[in-house]
Amino acid sequence: MIMGAPAGRLFCWAVAMGWTAVLWAALLLPPGWTGVEGGLGPIEVVEPRGGPRVVYRSLAAPSLVAVRLSVPVEERPGSRGAARLLQALARGTLEAGAAAIGARAELEWTPTHAVYTIMGPAESFAAMAALLRRVLSEPELSARGVAAVQARSEREALAELELPGARVRLGLRASLFPTPDAAGSPSTADRLRPEHLEWFWRRYYVPERMTAVVVGAVPLSEVVSAFRGWPAPPAPSAPPPPAEAVDPPPRPEAVATWAGIGWSVASRDPAVLAVASAIVTSRLAATGLTRARAELWWQLDRIGFVVIGSALPGADAAPALTLRWALERAAEEVQADEVAAARRTLYHALVYDARTPWGLASLIGRFADRTGDPRAAERFLDALHGVDASRVRSALLAIVHASPAVVEVGP
Repeated sequence: MIMGAPAGRLFCWAVAMGWTAVLWAALLLPPGWTGVEGGLGPIEVVEPRGGPRVVYRSLAAPSLVAVRLSVPVEERPGSRGAARLLQALARGTLEAGAAAIGARAELEWTPTHAVYTIMGPAESFAAMAALLRRVLSEPELSARGVAAVQARSEREALAELELPGARVRLGLRASLFPTPDAAGSPSTADRLRPEHLEWFWRRYYVPERMTAVVVGAVPLSEVVSAFRGWPAPPAPSAPPPPAEAVDPPPRPEAVATWAGIGWSVASRDPAVLAVASAIVTSRLAATGLTRARAELWWQLDRIGFVVIGSALPGADAAPALTLRWALERAAEEVQADEVAAARRTLYHALVYDARTPWGLASLIGRFADRTGDPRAAERFLDALHGVDASRVRSALLAIVHASPAVVEVGP
């Protein structure tokens, strides 16, 4: 299947928003609301002057409105971790402000975007937009406040790197996406000073660079008005000196060998690769590996196809070889009914995500973030219908005949 998108991982496709958000939304939805079926449209895209681009989906029935606002960021050496720290500094204001108007808010960090989502009563939309505008304005960057959120961020980053699967993904990302701002690199958050965060905020938190997805029963004219004329931060001066180098990450807590193999596959259709990853994941269950799965990593013009798993204690074959054999067998044996089943499952999983205003805003926004196209989610759903066994087989054969990046993490 396609991997989830927690902090520090690449964007991934077929994972719903957190169950807390889903259940909270379901309890408040009016009777008879069944979500989106047969597509996501009609979607409108507007560009309010001096504000974020707005992707708007009107819903007549629900009394709720969801707003997902994403800020594209680029965390190069010397600034990694800045987006997470800015979000941590804003968390208290956002959550308290949302509660005061009967709404719920959530923060999400990805390697390319800082995401702020809020959902509440439709009549509170103007207050919700104003709250987002406030928390994205100039942050409070006292040395004491920054130090407080740094401590928590450092604990979270170290906890992630102690997991062997996370360490394998980290190594694969460095191999598949070898750029100065490689996604998922170890954070320097605990070394950043207030001046680093101020420069980062001025550089990236420009309203015209942001995208707001609005889903709910709010007139478009009101939406445009709410996002027009947001104040832009002052242009950044020369960046401050880079933060100090990070310490070596902790040794992962592994009781068995973990392995990952991956390929850069940017020339392939993501819909085909998504179905292929679902098929490979189902076949990995019979290999004797634990937690084995295929994953599609997609970040604008960079796509990686990755297979990861852990060997059972005492296993004879190296896990990397077992993963490779499973992939080769899938390429040779893929059947039409298998592709059809995987295609249907993936399609319905995505549409199921969109059954609430929150889920629909998240789905539209995730695809827009990873492609730059506000209608990418709809296009992907359409593309799924054209995926057949021959296209999946061709993609998998091209992958297995190419040289992979290989990463192993042992006990």
